[in-house]
Amino acid sequence: MKMLTPKQLSGLGCGAIYTTPEVRIQSPQFPDSYPINTLCLYVLNAAASNVCLLEVNFLTFDLGSCGSGDQLIIAGQTLCGFLNGIQTFRYSPPASLIQF
Repeated sequence: MKMLTPKQLSGLGCGAIYTTPEVRIQSPQFPDSYPINTLCLYVLNAAASNVCLLEVNFLTFDLGSCGSGDQLIIAGQTLCGFLNGIQTFRYSPPASLIQF
């Protein structure tokens, strides 16, 4: 995976590069809807080269139907609809991407 620089991320609607083992991510203007055509991209760097799982705790996640166009991509897996609770995603180090 090609790594993005902070300068490249600055042109997006939202995003960040994290190197900490735990982060909280929410959409812009939460709990209201985020602006149309906003692209958010988060890079989560692995704490070690043998780390390849990302555990996500969905506290509030509802994108409506999968055909609505809104989606969340975590480690290459596309998610939509309603999600709640903890889900685990496998990825290839050195980093995982979260995009919505």
